Amino acid sequence: MTAPLRLHGFGSAALLCMTLAAFPLKAQQPAADTDVKSDAPADVVEVSAVKDPEWRSYRVMLKALDAFDKNHAMAPDAKPDFIVAIKRAGIKMSDVKLKILGEETALQIAIAEDGTFILPREQKAVDEDAMMVVNQKKNDLRWHPYIRSPGVPAGMRRLGDVRLECEMLWAVEQDGMPFISRNTFRLLGGPCHSSKIQYFSAAAKPIVSAQLNEGGESLKLLVGRNRVSFAPPLYDKKWSDDALISFQYAEETPPN
Repeated sequence: MTAPLRLHGFGSAALLCMTLAAFPLKAQQPAADTDVKSDAPADVVEVSAVKDPEWRSYRVMLKALDAFDKNHAMAPDAKPDFIVAIKRAGIKMSDVKLKILGEETALQIAIAEDGTFILPREQKAVDEDAMMVVNQKKNDLRWHPYIRSPGVPAGMRRLGDVRLECEMLWAVEQDGMPFISRNTFRLLGGPCHSSKIQYFSAAAKPIVSAQLNEGGESLKLLVGRNRVSFAPPLYDKKWSDDALISFQYAEETPPN
């Protein structure tokens, strides 16, 4: 039985590991900046939403909205938000400027204080093959879809919301993957539907533990080594979209 291939983000640089691995999957050494814990069973691909997905063309980014529309039933009361997280100290959210730039289009996207923003549909920008442009260095920011259904208790996540985030991110990031990588993921069923792919979702802040809860049953979830991600069983239909994920945050850990 082969060891798991570890992928740490959908970004093109991270996916080079998948490109170099012929199908069937071969064992690879984890990257030096690994942010996931190597507790996955053999033959499982690990994918993290915590790294730095690249800003792609506006046309490609709109695929996330298409994925939201297609899978809206997972979170019927939610809206298709995105979120920007700052990684480098000294940058304020008010410093971050995001624009859609084309031949004639120059549309600034409003970013809320909490980093959330809505991506509008603008046909003119599509026709011009406009680009998404941010005024900060790539490694200083992180973005990902952000779905939060109304009524979810503070500090918890709804499984259907996380499932929908995965669908939106995968719709965007597969476009930039090498051919072999993209098709290998598809053969496995995709990161949002396969037990062979362990998808790590971003946590709002550092966590010590994560647990999936529904109907009196619970499941302890794998937490990333850097404590900024968790791995929910998106593929497992035993857990409904309304199942809730609870966390123990690092700041809540009792002192020794």
